[in-house]
Amino acid sequence: MIRYQSIILIVNCIVLFACTKTDIKFGNVDVSGDPDIVYYENYPIEMATFKRDSFITSGSSAITLGYHMDPPFGTFIAGSYAELNLPYENSVKDQEVIFDSLTLILNPNGNYYGDTTLPFNIQVYRLAENIENEDEANGNTSFYNPRDFVTEPQLLGQTTTFVRPLSNTAIEVKLSNNLGIELLNKLRLNSTEIQTQEDFLRYFKGIYVSTDSSISNALYSFELSDSVMLRIHYRLNSPTFEKKHIDFGVNIGHQFNHITSHYGNSGLSAFTPFKTQLKSSSETTGKSYLHTNAGSYIKISFPSILNLKEIHPYIKIIRAQLVIKPTPGTYTNPHTLPRELNLRTTNENNELLSTLVDELDDPLNGDLYIDELYGNETAYTFDISSFLTSLISEGQFTNTALMLTTPDGISSAKTDRLVINDQTLSNSIQLKLYVLGL
Repeated sequence: MIRYQSIILIVNCIVLFACTKTDIKFGNVDVSGDPDIVYYENYPIEMATFKRDSFITSGSSAITLGYHMDPPFGTFIAGSYAELNLPYENSVKDQEVIFDSLTLILNPNGNYYGDTTLPFNIQVYRLAENIENEDEANGNTSFYNPRDFVTEPQLLGQTTTFVRPLSNTAIEVKLSNNLGIELLNKLRLNSTEIQTQEDFLRYFKGIYVSTDSSISNALYSFELSDSVMLRIHYRLNSPTFEKKHIDFGVNIGHQFNHITSHYGNSGLSAFTPFKTQLKSSSETTGKSYLHTNAGSYIKISFPSILNLKEIHPYIKIIRAQLVIKPTPGTYTNPHTLPRELNLRTTNENNELLSTLVDELDDPLNGDLYIDELYGNETAYTFDISSFLTSLISEGQFTNTALMLTTPDGISSAKTDRLVINDQTLSNSIQLKLYVLGL
């Protein structure tokens, strides 16, 4: 019987990868010389990419614009729809004024994606239909990334400039003088079109801001203020010709970003656009993909974890360390790694549930280490001991897995991206597992 049990143990170790007895000191637990501790250098894991059909891009208080071709993910194009508010106060009513210019004001919020060394083209169109949902009266006030509205064909204005996303320097796009004069006169004469916000929206339905993809190769985000987006510059017709301005703000509830993706020959080419899908890493060239602008997360499962119970009647997870190494070559300039990642539990429906936390109840963030010399050791590391213990306790019918996300989740206002290899490739995801078996 002893010989038979020994054979079973050896076979299971081979199946479960690199099963070795070892003298170790790990964390605060001293298991040196303990013959009942088994160490798995790279315990089996299954990976997949979960991609949503669409995601909400309204209410982010940010305008995202641009075009960027990112080989692992495809091409991303972003524009933004916005409804304008009347000025808080009509300061030009019955005034003698001289029109100077009409401008769109955009303030970078520091978030960007792509090559910031190239010029950036900004184009502005007037909307031909109002921004609204068919069932908005029933409480549906959200707008999703694929949604679009008809624009008038002629440009209101455009500019080509360089964006310095960290400079807090505002960009002003000069718009049509004819529109500016028309708006100023309606305000000065207190016309019927500007008596109420409803009157104004029947007259001016909003704007769409986009970019010329032949010039730009980056996405930028700009912060929104409800007090200023469109600005009329004018002068008082007085001896001093004093310079003034009056501002149209933005209705943040009726502003959203329109983001489309073209996967081409990228790693996401296995996915059908605008369809919720889960694709195993075996279907996506041995890799899995996280991208906040594409609506994708990485799902990590441990289907063979209960095999440990076949080795010993009693099993205890001493330590489980999940090491996530970004795929080499996917995060070189101009791309960067997410500063933090989170692990969230998920179920068979791929719903995001609780976030894994540390002993202080703070979310685990991956403790990113960057190997500045060779890059081979660049990795996020998570302690998932408690999670695997719970998984074993749930038993054979558990559907619980982990979803790798960013703290901000899917977003149109901030871009985070990550590619990781499965265990069929080198530089892969790794689970270092220390178990006590009796």
